[in-house]
Formats: sequence, structure tokens, C-alpha cells
Amino acid sequence: MITLHGGYKILVINVYFACYEPGQEYQSAMLDCIGFIENCILLNDHDAVLILGDFNFESDNNHADYKTFNNLYNEYKLMCCDSFAQSDIQYTYCHDSLGRFSVIDHVFVNTNLAGNVINYMVVDSGINLSDHVPVRCTIVPVSTGLAVGSQQC
Repeated sequence: MITLHGGYKILVINVYFACYEPGQEYQSAMLDCIGFIENCILLNDHDAVLILGDFNFESDNNHADYKTFNNLYNEYKLMCCDSFAQSDIQYTYCHDSLGRFSVIDHVFVNTNLAGNVINYMVVDSGINLSDHVPVRCTIVPVSTGLAVGSQQC
């Protein structure tokens, strides 16, 4: 939980989901994860929700895992930042030798926070030795009742 000056609370949930595998065992594990995330949302007092990490699926209806998460996204009005922020992200995962590139790392925010996202991009750096490219999401401060020009942040 991040609490901003003025008491605005953002519930932050970091995820790592396993790669898709057909079968009931995998589906059951994914539903357990979704249940845990929903429990976190329900049991914590917050003004906004931010879910980020390695989802291991692209955010479109052609992917089974995304379809599984649709109920959670719809219920809590979550939006993938790459769907509304002006972004030209080509990939967040690359496997050069196989020639595979995909966007499987995401930041989801609920509608309370979506209007505050001003930048969403990857940080492509030569010092990153991972097969994932970090995603950077810039969110302007949420209005917390401070007067314009206040020196506090």
C-alpha cells in the first residue's frame, strides 16, 4: 500500500504468473491467484488499485489467460495502461535465438487512477541482461486537496 500526502491510498499488487499450459491443474492455479488478488482488493481500504508485473500473457482476447482475468478486470474497472496511454511498446519479452517477441509485462490501474497516467514505455538499456524489458509507468500526483503551488509533496 502506498499512502500519499493527504491520505490517498494506492493498493499495489505485483504479480508473476506461470506460462500457459493446457489443463485443469494450470487453470486451477490461475484461479487461485485471481482469488488471492481479489481478496487483497476486498480486504484493504484503498482509493485506487495498481497491478503490475509479469503476467505471461498479452492483454487481448486471443489469449486464454486474459479471458480468465476478464471478470476481475471488469469487476474492479481495471485497465491495461498500454490500451489507453499513448504507448508504442513493441515487446517486453524477447527470445532472440527463437525470434520470439511479445508484450507480457503489464501495468493495470483502475479508473480512479487511469486519468493520472501520463507516460507508459519500456526502458531499453544495455545494462539489462534479462529477457524482459522493464516497463515504466509515470503517474502524476493524485489530487489530495493540497493548494496549487504548495511546497509539500
